Amino acid sequence: MGNLKESKFGLILPLIILLSCGLVSKNLVVEYKLGFYLSGTFSHLMGFFFLTIWFQLILEWSIIRLFLTLSFIGVLVELAQEVFSDSRSFQLKDILFNEIGVIIGLSFLMIFKLLRGKINDETQSKNG
Repeated sequence: MGNLKESKFGLILPLIILLSCGLVSKNLVVEYKLGFYLSGTFSHLMGFFFLTIWFQLILEWSIIRLFLTLSFIGVLVELAQEVFSDSRSFQLKDILFNEIGVIIGLSFLMIFKLLRGKINDETQSKNG
């Protein structure tokens, strides 16, 4: 398949998964059991957290562009549920948790970038 950054598949795959999950009937969604059941809102948060990281690894966009794009996608999915699904509906709560997931994902990426920069600086100062 090659490098995900050079592959349209790398960008299209998570969008297909996101849209598919967003339009699936609530009756068909499998609940995850990890000693507790994950609620739909937590699923939104985690989904957009990982989507943020995935998109940034592939696209390397600015934080603002990534935030705006993923915010738009989150609203679009909710609107699609209202229009195209009989069993799903538009919920502001879901959009809120999408946004929280994006913000946590962006925060994670910024912290990782800062830590990676510090580690590289320390390595260079030891070797130099």
